Amino acid sequence: MPLPLFIPAAIFLGSVLFGGKKAYDAWDANSKAKVRNKEAEDLINQAKYEASFARERLRTRLETLGRKRFMIQKGLFSSFYRTFAKIRNFDKRDLKLTDEPLIQPFDIDEVKVATLAFEKVAGGLVGGLTAGAALAYGTYGAVGLLASASTGTAIGTLSGAAATNATLAWLGGGTLAAGGGGVAAGTLVLGGLVAAPALALFGVIVNAQAQKALEQAKGNLAQARKTKAETDTVVAKLAGVTRQAERYITLTDQVAKFFRPQLEGLVELVRTRGTDYRTYTAEEQNLVVATVSTYQMLRVLVEVNILAEKGLCVTQKSKKVLTMVKQWLGAAA
Repeated sequence: MPLPLFIPAAIFLGSVLFGGKKAYDAWDANSKAKVRNKEAEDLINQAKYEASFARERLRTRLETLGRKRFMIQKGLFSSFYRTFAKIRNFDKRDLKLTDEPLIQPFDIDEVKVATLAFEKVAGGLVGGLTAGAALAYGTYGAVGLLASASTGTAIGTLSGAAATNATLAWLGGGTLAAGGGGVAAGTLVLGGLVAAPALALFGVIVNAQAQKALEQAKGNLAQARKTKAETDTVVAKLAGVTRQAERYITLTDQVAKFFRPQLEGLVELVRTRGTDYRTYTAEEQNLVVATVSTYQMLRVLVEVNILAEKGLCVTQKSKKVLTMVKQWLGAAA
């Protein structure tokens, strides 16, 4: 007895429906994979942009601070040394900051050596302070600028002590020769973020099977979210150092503004009243003492290291110096 015609038709229809369901599932899986990959890609692009923006912002602030520090030493400090070196019989017991642990004891011979070393290096910067040197100086103070002075090497890039800080090198960008740290420094700074696998995941899942592609896309998104979270941490740390650099820029300007008229008064005092401290009136001696004290405060602002040797965080000393100078400025103003 022949089979009814509806049975083959039913089998055919079932196959079509089954095949159609599989095709739909594949299309659906591929669509979901594309959506997840796009979301992952957007997260990575956002992370890269935010990290780049935060790095550039910090770099410019540190360079600004470095140029301020450089000009203070080149102008105000050199003038102060030349003037004070003429004064005889100064009594250091009159100084008020001798017990402050963050302040270097005032020693005219030490000041002389430091000033001459600075002027030697500064004189070699014919074209002015380069971006790399400004970045190092803004971060390290005198250590950054004078790092290779003993070797006779002109400082136009990050070198010596400055180059040992991978964070600083990464901020400079590019190769070590150009004042940066290259790929190695970037990897060290971000804990592998720059070279994270998530950054190379996109565009490779094209011809894979639909379900496999979806699973890989889920993995891509999970990695992208992890990378974004790591970047958020880095960006927050960069912002913290940036705020510290901005505080130093503001406070350095304030103390320098306080120091200039004192220095002018000291220059005039030596010109009109001679060089023997013992012959000065009490008011004139107070001017000398006040000028030296302001110099000491400005010097610690210029020389303190802001960025920790490892990681993206400010040094404890820079925090303490900031507090100390603010309190001193409030009392002196």
